[in-house]
Amino acid sequence: MASPKLGPATHSKWEQWRDRAHTVVFGPFKSPSEEIAIYQHDLLMSFVEGHKLKTWQLLLGFFSLFVVAKFVMAHVADVLWMPNGAIPLSLDIDRFAPFRLLMTAIFKAAEAPPAPNPPFVPYARDYADIVIGTLMAFHMVLMRNQWRRISLAYHQLWEKGVLRRSVISEITYNRLREKYQRWFGSRVWRFLTILLGIFLVDQLSSRVSSQGIYPSLNLPPNKAWQALAYSHWWANPVQHPILHLYWFLVEVLICTYFFRHIVVGVLAVFLCYETFKQPKPTSEPESQRQTEPILKLCPTHTDETGGVRILRQIMYRVFLSIMIGSFAFLMLYYCFGAVWEVDAVCALYLACNPFFIIPPLWIVARHVSAAKHYEIERIETDIQDAANNKDAAKVQVLQDKILLYSKVPDCLFSTHRLVTFAVEYLVPVIGFLHDVHQKVVKT
Repeated sequence: MASPKLGPATHSKWEQWRDRAHTVVFGPFKSPSEEIAIYQHDLLMSFVEGHKLKTWQLLLGFFSLFVVAKFVMAHVADVLWMPNGAIPLSLDIDRFAPFRLLMTAIFKAAEAPPAPNPPFVPYARDYADIVIGTLMAFHMVLMRNQWRRISLAYHQLWEKGVLRRSVISEITYNRLREKYQRWFGSRVWRFLTILLGIFLVDQLSSRVSSQGIYPSLNLPPNKAWQALAYSHWWANPVQHPILHLYWFLVEVLICTYFFRHIVVGVLAVFLCYETFKQPKPTSEPESQRQTEPILKLCPTHTDETGGVRILRQIMYRVFLSIMIGSFAFLMLYYCFGAVWEVDAVCALYLACNPFFIIPPLWIVARHVSAAKHYEIERIETDIQDAANNKDAAKVQVLQDKILLYSKVPDCLFSTHRLVTFAVEYLVPVIGFLHDVHQKVVKT
């Protein structure tokens, strides 16, 4: 009697339906790789990574979620435009500080008295929400790209030999990778960020219900205007509960990923610190343990940074993230004024920014400089030996290698670029915040 053939293991209909649904929602199953999957246990990022969405698709999706959907819902609820047919921009061109500053800078026009100020805030007049929604759509795309590079950086540097394997052994590499795989993929901080987002938006919603909305539009000052404007706000919870619920959920999503991005940034800085503080193997001579650098630069690398381009890309996105976040917080102040919820989050944001910039730049620059000097000193020794042997051709080749190493930049950003960022982004932000303090907070 022939023995039955063994086939693949059968699954119940429930398991088959579950696997099929997971594939449809999150994309095809990906086998584990050497990267640190930051998006692990994150439903939204798992969906994005599983379906390999392109940048324009992601941007269009988030912009539709954050802005277009509100536009359509407000149009259906007839709270998109002013009830008297007035164009919001014509009312606030001399009232809303960013518009006023822009008009003054472009046309050099004298400040005109504000037009009559009806206490209505339809969606077309909710400038802060529109700007923040647009900025956050870009920021979500930026965050996805940044998380992706952070997850790849450690493995890429080690696999390509930029992290010297005589210094960071495979055992050390695997230990750190597994450690931060657990930390980045922890469900605990992901759950806490959701709770923080819900708490923050709920407290903010409760606060503006008693204090009113848009102090920046309350010109000329009127004590009753902000409360009346809130009662005629497009997302007022009493007049428009469905719109308010959608606004609430979108703000919770934005706040949740704001806190998650901070956690990812902190863990990335710690990973950078632990990577570059690794001691040399104890089996090597003392002289090597003191002199051999962690980085092994390749001066002929196509990225023109000796092989650390991915770190430069990460830091560039940190600067862009800070720029976007600064203008988003500015819009929050224009919309809600100086409430403690906005102040607390802004203080956390401002406190974390130096931590995301200064330690990585300093750590990487110090080790890049050490690696360059190590290689140059070694080549100079070889040049001396070649000169003693009267090998002119070899001397020329080695001198060319020194020139290549000297062209590798020590810092991930040049001084010129740092100054450019400061002038183009930080100075305007400081100017806007000063205007908020003078004309909004004190009113």
